[in-house]
Amino acid sequence: MKAWICDAFGEEPQWRDVPDPVVQPGQVLIDVAACGVNFADTLILQGKYQKRPSGPFSPGFEVSGTVRAIGDGVTNVKPGDAVMAMPDWGGYAEMVIADASLVIALPDGVDVNDAAAFQIAYGTSWFALKYRADVKPGEIVLVHGAAGGVGLTAVECAKLLGATVIATAGGADKCQIARDHGADHVIDYKSENIRDRVREITASLGQPKGADVVYDPVGGDVFDQSLRCVA
Repeated sequence: MKAWICDAFGEEPQWRDVPDPVVQPGQVLIDVAACGVNFADTLILQGKYQKRPSGPFSPGFEVSGTVRAIGDGVTNVKPGDAVMAMPDWGGYAEMVIADASLVIALPDGVDVNDAAAFQIAYGTSWFALKYRADVKPGEIVLVHGAAGGVGLTAVECAKLLGATVIATAGGADKCQIARDHGADHVIDYKSENIRDRVREITASLGQPKGADVVYDPVGGDVFDQSLRCVA
C-alpha cells in the first residue's frame, strides 16, 4: 500500500510504498476513505505528542473508510461495513489498523469526510462540556477560538446542552462563522475587550457576574481575561 511515512521526528513525511498491515486479534483493518487533520498530527511529527512511535510511522489519528478484515474476537463490525475509527496513528495511508473498541459503524448517509473530521474535535468538546463542566440548560458558556475546529464544535455542543453561548473570534468573517454555528453573542477580540464585553452581555442576561463556564483552546492572555469574567 501507499502511505505518508515520517522516518524520524522533525522530518517531512514522504509518500511511499510500505507493506500492507496485518490484522491481529481484537483489531480491524480499514481501507481509508478520509483522514482528519489535527494539531496533534503536527505534534507527533515533531516528537512532541504524548504518544511517540518508534521507527518510521504515518500520522493520522481519525479516519473513515470500509472494513477490509477483522481479527479474532471482533464482533462490533464486519468486512464491508462503513466505519470511523481512532487509531493511535497511521491514518495517512491507504489502509490502517485500529483496535476494535475504537471503531464505530457509520449510520447510512453519513459522509466519509464528515465522519473523518468528527471524532477528535467533537469528542474533545463534548467530553469537556458534558463530563467535565457538566453544562446545564440555561447556563452561560463562553467559547474562545470559536471559528476553529474545537471552538466551532464547542459552540454546537453547548447549544445542544441548552446553554447560552458567547463566542470570541478574531475578525468579522470568523465572528460570522461562529454566529452561523449557533452562537448567541459574538465578541471580536481584535476590536473588543473580552472581559468588558462578557460582563456587559451577561449583565443584559440578568447575570452581571459573568459566564458559568469558559471553554478555552487558546490560552495566554485570553485565559487571563477569562479568569476576570467568570461568575
